[in-house]
Amino acid sequence: MHTSTLIFESLENDFVILNVDTSWAILRVSLYGGQILCWQPKTEINPVLWLSSSAQYQYGKAIRGGVPVCWPWFGNHPVDSLQPSHGFARLSTWVIREIKTLSDGEVSIVLSLDRVKVGPNSFADLRLHITMGIALKISLITINRSSHQIIFTEGLHTYFMISDIENIYITGLCGSEYINMYDGNNKSIQIEEIRFVEGLCKIFCKNESDCIIKDPGMGRQIKIEKSGSFTTAIWSPGLNVAQGMVDIGDWRSMVCVESANALSDEVTLMPGKSHIHSVIYSVQSLVE
Repeated sequence: MHTSTLIFESLENDFVILNVDTSWAILRVSLYGGQILCWQPKTEINPVLWLSSSAQYQYGKAIRGGVPVCWPWFGNHPVDSLQPSHGFARLSTWVIREIKTLSDGEVSIVLSLDRVKVGPNSFADLRLHITMGIALKISLITINRSSHQIIFTEGLHTYFMISDIENIYITGLCGSEYINMYDGNNKSIQIEEIRFVEGLCKIFCKNESDCIIKDPGMGRQIKIEKSGSFTTAIWSPGLNVAQGMVDIGDWRSMVCVESANALSDEVTLMPGKSHIHSVIYSVQSLVE
């Protein structure tokens, strides 16, 4: 028989965290940022998502780890350098619209930001659908509530827990073109699996590929399946960048595989229309 327990927890600065414990997994979601902080199937010794031990819970600052929601822009604002990096969705307090337990024991959660301003006279509704069980399913839905088209970029900036950055590799992107953000934004072709020796930031545009993080140190692989996303970003800060980040903690135990629509993959959405950006995360024993 499937059971589930839901508990609301209040952290410092009145941050509200929803804790869900089911027969399948445990989940922690911060209403600030609409941000999943933890997902750990009961089959796993370690969480699948990484959360910095130095994460700061302060309004106006993003929480380092889990699944930050980047919207309505990914990276820097296209014209205003004073705007926050990766948009304002991860700096906003979301509203719970629905929580229900499904027949198979999974729990479905719907969060929302309603009528948020995208431009001078542009508005949209944002929905985050989370379904947690032995897999974690996330859908970010943008609904254009304006009388004209809107253009935006977005991303799920997901941090995954790993044994050590130099022990892992990522498959699924061989043959794809990327922009190397740590090397003058030069373009290259990925000719083999992605491995890490130092800091790395690669943006793969026009790319719908699924990825797999292979981690011999933990004896597991994490599969990232996506739809409605045409950009994949792979990021590890490396020592030099991490030294300048006060909230990064043990950066060697994490890697970001981000499903996005960024740079040239911006989304144009007509009035009344919706765009759905979805991911499914699952874990299996390592297959070499």
